Amino acid sequence: MFFEQYTGFAIAGLFFVIIVSVVLFLYYFLAKRRFGGTIKVGSRPGIKGPEDE
Repeated sequence: MFFEQYTGFAIAGLFFVIIVSVVLFLYYFLAKRRFGGTIKVGSRPGIKGPEDE
């Protein structure tokens, strides 16, 4: 049914958003500690994980 497919996509999307949020928060926290609170956006290339295609 369409509803079941929509629920599956919603759950997958929710997990994706949570994982991305956690990764960005950890990256921001580590960068803030490493550089003393100053973060230059775009100063380094994007980080690609094994899930990226």
